[in-house]
Amino acid sequence: TNLVEMEMVTRHVYSAVRGLSSSTNQDAPPPPPPLIVDGDTGYGGASNMLRTISTLSRAGAAAISIEDQIFPKKCTIAAGSKIQIVNREEAVERVRGAIGARDLYYEQQHQQHSNELSGKGTWIVARTDCRMAYGFDEVIERCLRFEELGAEIIYAENLQSVEEYQQ
Repeated sequence: TNLVEMEMVTRHVYSAVRGLSSSTNQDAPPPPPPLIVDGDTGYGGASNMLRTISTLSRAGAAAISIEDQIFPKKCTIAAGSKIQIVNREEAVERVRGAIGARDLYYEQQHQQHSNELSGKGTWIVARTDCRMAYGFDEVIERCLRFEELGAEIIYAENLQSVEEYQQ
């Protein structure tokens, strides 16, 4: 159901953008709908993170999620408490690396196309899957650190109650 709802929302946004585009400039094609891409764990160290973020940004990703599981990752819900998560500092370094890679890519693109670009470019979604492995307090700590770093979206996976989501 969530995929169907997301598809409906995407089509609605696309239609709205298409209508706006056609009312302001009849010759301009409508932009594609925003694309959020799963960047997984970044697929390795700093050089792999740079390649992952720049490649996905170049491909047109509006946002890229980076998570704190140990590679190769598992389905969070199926793994339950056996999920393997990196320590907090490594999770923070991944997000810092993703933001740095995004900023570096944007700066390079801005130098080449200075009149065409505005804003920061691709958003970084900092995701934590640590709830089942380390508890809710660790979720909060990681999310606060991701926010301090400047991630545009912070996402905590597999929370266990309405109260946890509200906090």
